[in-house]
Amino acid sequence: MASSLPSPPVSTPVSTPVSSASPPLNGDIVSTVLPPARRSPLRPGSQKEISLLFYLDNQTRRIQRRYGKKFPEFEEADDDAPGYTSIDQVVEDIDPLLDLAWISGTPSIQVQYLLALAGTLVSYMPAFPFSPTVFRILTKFDEAFVTLAQTPPPNIGGRAPVSMTDKVRIKSLAANARVTVVNCVTASSSSTTATQDDWSDEEDETSDGEASGPGTTECGDDVDSNIGRVFEKTVEALGDGLPSSA
Repeated sequence: MASSLPSPPVSTPVSTPVSSASPPLNGDIVSTVLPPARRSPLRPGSQKEISLLFYLDNQTRRIQRRYGKKFPEFEEADDDAPGYTSIDQVVEDIDPLLDLAWISGTPSIQVQYLLALAGTLVSYMPAFPFSPTVFRILTKFDEAFVTLAQTPPPNIGGRAPVSMTDKVRIKSLAANARVTVVNCVTASSSSTTATQDDWSDEEDETSDGEASGPGTTECGDDVDSNIGRVFEKTVEALGDGLPSSA
């Protein structure tokens, strides 16, 4: 039911590590559709709001710790959460938090955590080989931001869900994400080409056109169109009238 909030109580242990033996993420399970949100925002200071913020903050810190374990000097001896080995694993952790923040139906929570989660994803992308799963979760972020940006104030003279400052931050995030995706796809393509060249050198007796070594492009012609759709709706909704962030 859209009005219920599936957030754990404050007493719920939120730092329980996920098994490092968990299977890789299937990109198809990352829905591009936002879940139904509550019809009314959470009451400020209510137990539900406190519980939700507690959970989101703890899970966000856990994501940061898992990413830090890519770099041995930052590994925490008392934290057994497994480190990330792919961007799919990052997406797997961010996606349910995106949904939970959205379900809250509370603009202040939605804007704050969607910006933070999307920013985290974009900043982590260059550290891993690119995965098409990224396109799916970025599509969901796009839908969320454009919905918030186009939501009118709750009443005449009321405050819009997204402030001008937040719109500038969203615009900056969208621009950064588009550039980062292009760079990451290009880097992955270059790596694939190098792998194919190495494979071709080892198989020089194979006739031209008969082989398609390892690393063949998985997304084919869809990659370019997917790149063009990254935060496309958000950029269109915000337009060119906003100043750039410093």
